[in-house]
Amino acid sequence: MAAKTRMKTQLKKFAAAIDNGDKQAAERELLATVSILDKTASNGVIHKNAAARKKSNLYKAYNQM
Repeated sequence: MAAKTRMKTQLKKFAAAIDNGDKQAAERELLATVSILDKTASNGVIHKNAAARKKSNLYKAYNQM
């Protein structure tokens, strides 16, 4: 439960950085978010394909900034 909460919080931090338009903060949050997604997938909290899908969407949002 804690890992899922940490993941959701990090996703919100990344979304806030994207909304603010701060490219450096968004990149920092992107790397942290990808790391947390990988950890939650490796622990079996979420499926590995779900993590890959979320990471793909994160990179897409970052590249559209």
